[in-house]
Amino acid sequence: MVSGLRISREAQWGAFGRTLRIGLRGAASLALAIAVLDGCADAVRLEPTETIAGPGATTTTGPGGGGGAGGSAGACISNSDCAEPASVCDTAKRECVECLVVGDCAAKPGTVCSKAECVCPGGETYCGPNHCVDVATAPDDCGQCGHTCFGLCFGGACTDPWEPIAPEGAPSPRSQHVAVWTGTKMVVWGGTPDGSPMSALADGGMYDLATRTWTPIALAAAPSPRVRATAVWTGTEMIVWGGQSVDGSTLGDGARFDPATNKWTAVSSQLGPAPRVRHTALWTGTQMFVWGGDANDAGAFLFTGYTYTPASDSWSPMSTIGLLPVIARRDHTANILKDGAMMVFGGFGDAYGANMSPIATGQYFPSGGVAGAFLYAPKGDAWTPLSQIGELSARAEHTAVFDGSRVLVFGGRDASSFLNDGAAYDPASAVPWQAKFDQPGFITGRAGHSAVWLEGVKRMIVWGGRDPNGPLGTGAVFVPSLNAWEKSTPSLPIAARDEHTAVSTGTKMLVWGGRGANGSLADGAVYSP
Repeated sequence: MVSGLRISREAQWGAFGRTLRIGLRGAASLALAIAVLDGCADAVRLEPTETIAGPGATTTTGPGGGGGAGGSAGACISNSDCAEPASVCDTAKRECVECLVVGDCAAKPGTVCSKAECVCPGGETYCGPNHCVDVATAPDDCGQCGHTCFGLCFGGACTDPWEPIAPEGAPSPRSQHVAVWTGTKMVVWGGTPDGSPMSALADGGMYDLATRTWTPIALAAAPSPRVRATAVWTGTEMIVWGGQSVDGSTLGDGARFDPATNKWTAVSSQLGPAPRVRHTALWTGTQMFVWGGDANDAGAFLFTGYTYTPASDSWSPMSTIGLLPVIARRDHTANILKDGAMMVFGGFGDAYGANMSPIATGQYFPSGGVAGAFLYAPKGDAWTPLSQIGELSARAEHTAVFDGSRVLVFGGRDASSFLNDGAAYDPASAVPWQAKFDQPGFITGRAGHSAVWLEGVKRMIVWGGRDPNGPLGTGAVFVPSLNAWEKSTPSLPIAARDEHTAVSTGTKMLVWGGRGANGSLADGAVYSP
């Protein structure tokens, strides 16, 4: 009786071979595996066979008889205790392998059997479910399987400055959500699918830029559904606070999210800020600053602020020393300067009376000779109005980013128009508002847009937003060292939008979600200037 027989021969083969396998039965039969192929050589091995369970599913009995796990003293059984991808039993070695002959690679079309693995010929990569590709040049699998380019792929990188964010596993469509960059992942949470707080969401996802994969955010202990909340990244956690609830009321609570553990922890509300929406929140390195906003999203403008310290899970009110009553506002911007001070600029608010009673129309700041910008110094717990010399005109829904030395303010809207001008505020200069931006035709007026600072390339990217005609899909790159716009962003083959989020990796901008012409969106893209 022949048992455990293995006959080896060199066979030449390539991507598409043909295998003939004849089973060994009893003491007289032999198993013959012949691969007729072209390409590199490999051994063709015979397996003593008891039964044939079907194409690519051969049950074998090796020396010692009986089944067993791959690599055990007993034999393994093909496609039984041999799980994919090592689903074939090598009865001589008594271990599970991916293949012994090319026919074993039928589950991976286009591959061939080499060294017990199903591989693509010519150095290509198997990107399933049915194809081998050269990931250095394939626009649908550029650099790695499933990484799609908008344009061509060259050397494993997309040639178009824009590339899509992988849609598989992404959060549902939404706008008015929050997003932060952790250093490796973009975390997206909350928002609304239809623009209404009544449909507010309490879920989200984490997008890993290196692997281009999404992971759902845990629902347990997450904050209640909300829109227009704020979020900051502390270096280890995302803190979500405030916003508007499903019943239209404003919220005065929040939670901390740890991406490493995918867990939420509630933020204390004791002695914290009053509920608000359309406020600002900033991270100083040790504390979160929450300031301004609207108490009821109907014009009850606020001029109060608080600091939150995660280490003690505690709140402290900011002083109002130095603040004038007219500075209560929402839809403003706030930035942390190099010395730790917070600069607040612009916004929409009530310019009348010390009692802060809201009015139907409101005013944009600066207004009536009142400075539009104020500076809060946490060390002295006091406010200082900033210089009005050269100050930008009144506006709200603008953007402002800090480039390491200056605050770059751009766009927004006033009572009658959408603006395309901007300026840099330099706190170290005797005349801090001197640096007005040029106004090239390729950066049009807009509000509700995004702006991010790319520290790695020293550029500000402005993108999206809206104008009187609806959502925008355009943007531009600003170079502070030249005090000029460098170029417009190329056309993006995803929908124009506002109420989206944009985060900076330091060298790239990730845009996700938002509201397009036909509703909320569940897609995004990565821009590399």
